[in-house]
Amino acid sequence: MLKTILFIFLCLCNAAFFNRIIVTNKLIKIPSYIFSVILIIISTPIIFHPSSLVIVITTILLIAAYAEVIQFNSQYKKLIIFKSGFFIGLTTVLDINFWIFYLIILFGLLYYKEFSWRHFMIQLFGLMCPLIFYYNLKLLDVDIVNLMYTNQYSANPSPNILREHSIFLSSLSILLILALNELYNKYYKKTEHAKKGFIMSFIIIPIIIIQMICSHNLQFCYFLTLPITILIGNYLIYIKQVYFRTFLLGLLFISFLFDIFYL
Repeated sequence: MLKTILFIFLCLCNAAFFNRIIVTNKLIKIPSYIFSVILIIISTPIIFHPSSLVIVITTILLIAAYAEVIQFNSQYKKLIIFKSGFFIGLTTVLDINFWIFYLIILFGLLYYKEFSWRHFMIQLFGLMCPLIFYYNLKLLDVDIVNLMYTNQYSANPSPNILREHSIFLSSLSILLILALNELYNKYYKKTEHAKKGFIMSFIIIPIIIIQMICSHNLQFCYFLTLPITILIGNYLIYIKQVYFRTFLLGLLFISFLFDIFYL
């Protein structure tokens, strides 16, 4: 019960944090809390995963790293580059398999044309700091750290996930098709900063897919919630019919409840 309450609390914090990043970085012209609602809905199935708390904590760190990457062209770029590496470093402390997210930083440096040996060393130092701290504590035989850094977090989701959440995933797929069509037709209207923010969120998709294929670990599919939330949120926020937007959100949530209680 305590684990469930903590998971819900972290999901709410995660959703609020993600929504704030979207709004403050002006990826969407219309400020709205709709991204929080979407992230909460599509993150709900994670609660059934044995490592749900680690997944949601990693998601928060991944969002924090993403928030830094899309600001690589800002005034305080050296600090921002360091922080992006630091947040990814924290994810590897939770599970070494999360090193794959380091590719997001490297792509960001190249995409924002900020790659240099100085910036490379800064982000690498940020990446190593949490690992150095962790291994120093491990040398001191701090048991709580040993409990944190184990392979149990690499547990796979149920192999029957497609059957168990068939209605929910079908509703989500329909929304994604509509969202992709909306983005394709209206992409030219977005600012250059917003376009780069979208590209950086989408680069997460092939990184996750490659890791899933190479490691045969379906756990990484849960991190697709970030680009999916941005896609669907971008679609729903520009729907002029408020009732239709509410209907789509309700459909997504009800379909998940139906999968739980009737399948």
